[in-house]
Amino acid sequence: MIVIVGLIILLNKAGEMESAMGILGAYVDAIVGLLLALIPALWWAGRRSYAGLVAGESLLMVSFGYSVFVNSIIWLAFMGMAVIQNFSDFSWALLLPGLILFVVGSLFSTVTIGLAICYLIKRQIVNQPASA
Repeated sequence: MIVIVGLIILLNKAGEMESAMGILGAYVDAIVGLLLALIPALWWAGRRSYAGLVAGESLLMVSFGYSVFVNSIIWLAFMGMAVIQNFSDFSWALLLPGLILFVVGSLFSTVTIGLAICYLIKRQIVNQPASA
């Protein structure tokens, strides 16, 4: 949401506010779908990451799996809502932002937030007392 507000402010300063509102209007339901899919995706990916770390997988590979899984869920929701919202005038170009952001988000979040979350999960596993 912060990114959207920042983009609107930047485009307003550049005199491109009308085109920004047109782009935002085309994807408003898709953005809502993305946000609604985010929390369940994070929960589900966290459970998968926990299982992978307990099984002894490397931290970076678990982080990559976490990031790809979360990004797959949220960007599929985004693209699905974009198609539903614009079904009457569908174009394959409508899916392009979701596909690009999926790839960029998966690669970037693997070494940033995904790695941090998986590290915290691994630290929690290490600090667990042994069960009797």
